[in-house]
Amino acid sequence: MNSLDINTITKSLDDIEENISKVITCSLDEIKEEPLKEKEITALWIKHISNISDFLFLESERTGNKEIYKKLVKSMIFKKNKF
Repeated sequence: MNSLDINTITKSLDDIEENISKVITCSLDEIKEEPLKEKEITALWIKHISNISDFLFLESERTGNKEIYKKLVKSMIFKKNKF
């Protein structure tokens, strides 16, 4: 994905959000039906969230966008949508 326009980025993120929403619902339903899977499913989520966070950090450093990384992390932590 090189040099995507804002519409393509928006569409891609919307698709990802839809898929993640489905997986969240599926994960929580599975835990509800099979409580013994909670630890395994939680570990999967932690692994993937951590991988995404690490990649975002590395890419922000590689591209010289550390401030954007900080803004995104603060936004996630404090649920602020203002840049």
